[in-house]
Amino acid sequence: MKELVLPAGVSRYSVSKNEKIRILAKENAETLIEYTAEEEMDLTWEIRVFPGVRASVFFLNRSEKKTVSSMEAHIAKDAELSLGYLEWGKEDADFHARVHLEEDGGSSLMRTAAMAHSKLNYDIETIHHAPHTRGIMKNYGLVTDDTPWTIVCAGRIEKHARQSESRQETRILTFAKPETVKVLPILYIDENDVQASHANSIGQPDAEALYYMESRGLSRKEVIGLLAAGYIAPIAEVFEDPAMRAYIRKMTEKKVREWKS
Repeated sequence: MKELVLPAGVSRYSVSKNEKIRILAKENAETLIEYTAEEEMDLTWEIRVFPGVRASVFFLNRSEKKTVSSMEAHIAKDAELSLGYLEWGKEDADFHARVHLEEDGGSSLMRTAAMAHSKLNYDIETIHHAPHTRGIMKNYGLVTDDTPWTIVCAGRIEKHARQSESRQETRILTFAKPETVKVLPILYIDENDVQASHANSIGQPDAEALYYMESRGLSRKEVIGLLAAGYIAPIAEVFEDPAMRAYIRKMTEKKVREWKS
């Protein structure tokens, strides 16, 4: 497995072929990893965040073909991982992620967002192995046609992981049939002294609001584009660096323009 040691500060990388990569965060770091392949890709990621380190790792998928991403993250004592996955690919995408909060005080925040016209399959889980850990998962998506999406989102608090917190939230806005999207929120709780919750919504835009916007001269695609930009843009908050946030917002706006054309 190839090793990538993140430098302190901000960095960017690109992948365009099948890879197995171990990411080591030994210093506070933020990194953007872009998928740019024109062929199918099968990617395996292992992320290790060392004690006391704060790391942000953001995956931006804008590949031309199907991608399969499998990720395991391991978070040490008092370490923090902000993880982002933004789906802009043109073909089917699978995203499998396991975040292991292995030691006291570890925390993670995983955000996913998608505006895609292809089949998506997400299977993500945060596992609390130690006490005083915190795991948050937030998933957002905008569905524009009847291509199926499946999102399995699980939080697992193991025995002795007392005073841990597991939260998950999934919000899907769809212009297709609501049954096109399947969201399965799961909580596995094996300890009493914890906090855990999940929230899930799949809905369509308000018909009166759509009519109002279209009556002001906007096309249906323009309305969807505006909603997409507002709905997806908050994923940029994975980064603290202003330039990185601006880049993700710019890419989001570009994707919306491409879709509208």
